[in-house]
Amino acid sequence: MYLKKIEGQTSKYALPMHETDFSNLSATYTTAGSLDSFRDETMNYIRALIEVDLSVKFYLYPREYNEFEARFQKLILVKKRLMYLLLQ
Repeated sequence: MYLKKIEGQTSKYALPMHETDFSNLSATYTTAGSLDSFRDETMNYIRALIEVDLSVKFYLYPREYNEFEARFQKLILVKKRLMYLLLQ
C-alpha cells in the first residue's frame, strides 16, 4: 500500500526479512498487535535480530490490529494541548 508508487526493486527496509545480514543494524524497537496481520512476520524478524545478538525491544499489544496507534493520534494531541494549558 505505502509502496505502490515506488518503481523498481523494493527497499530492504520495507521488507526486512528479505535481508540476510543484520550486522549493520542498530538497536531496534518495534510493536505489533496480537490481531495484526503482520504479527508473525514481525516476531520472526525480532527473533532473527536476537539471534545475531542485536539489542531489541518488542511489545505485543493484546487484542490490537495493524496500525492501531493511529487511533490515538488525536488523543495524544489533545493531551499535549491540555498539558500546555495546565502549565500556563
